Amino acid sequence: MHIAYAKQDSVKLHQKALQYMAAENYKKAIPLYNKLIRLNDSNESYYYFRSACYHKIADYPNAIADVQKAMQLHPSTFDYLYQCTYIHYLAKDYKTTLRYCDSSMQIASNDYERFLVYFQYGLTLQKAKDYEGSILNFNKAMEFDYADLELNNDLANSYMGNKQYEMAASLYSKVLAVDTNNRYAMLNMACILHLQNKEQEAIDAFNAFLVKFPNDDEGYANRGISRYIVEGIEAGMQDFEKAISINKNNVLARTNRGIGNWHRKKIKKACKDIEFAYENGKDEPFYDELTKTYNTYCQ
Repeated sequence: MHIAYAKQDSVKLHQKALQYMAAENYKKAIPLYNKLIRLNDSNESYYYFRSACYHKIADYPNAIADVQKAMQLHPSTFDYLYQCTYIHYLAKDYKTTLRYCDSSMQIASNDYERFLVYFQYGLTLQKAKDYEGSILNFNKAMEFDYADLELNNDLANSYMGNKQYEMAASLYSKVLAVDTNNRYAMLNMACILHLQNKEQEAIDAFNAFLVKFPNDDEGYANRGISRYIVEGIEAGMQDFEKAISINKNNVLARTNRGIGNWHRKKIKKACKDIEFAYENGKDEPFYDELTKTYNTYCQ
């Protein structure tokens, strides 16, 4: 094939691939990038875009392999390095994510790139349950003009993890002052009341939340804990059952339904739920407490 024709074909293929990506049809875009790479395997952007497609369909090993190939062909490119960082985060490889955060910060050349890295540091340290480190980095990200409600919520969540409930509540209040229907802030304001042992106030707050979000499994799962304490086991179990009917994988509801069934002397049912939660809840902020529950009831 003549070089001119090959280039013309590549332009058309890439345009079509980008159209598929814009339509979120990533599985159709990938074969086009396969063809483009066969035509020119030294074009790093093809690997970069195919990596983006793979990460959108949660094929993280291929996404990482492609973005690393792009980095190999064109080193010290922030977009490639940051994408590699983010994909490792999605793959829950937090140790490697932090290493790539370090590398990304070294080549960040403007405020927006530095903001992205501080934000990623904060998210990753939060998942690793290093809440003080997370708070430090989220606060650094807050110094830039790109800070938004999502960042406020994430910072508040780290304050919650660090048991600084008043600081968390203050940030959630700021979010709700701007967006009165912010689901995340409303839910966590109610959770803070529970964590402060203000159970009836928590129930009232969860009730208000569920009026606005009537099919929210997390709302029922969390209200169930407060109702269990105030109104008794059967009231709590109603909410846990409701949460699980909406989302059978809700770890909090499965854990507490298990505990409830244990106290009902339904040991097999109890352990089935608690074992499920233990196996699937490793990313939950309460996993240490969940491990103790598993060891207490099912070992």
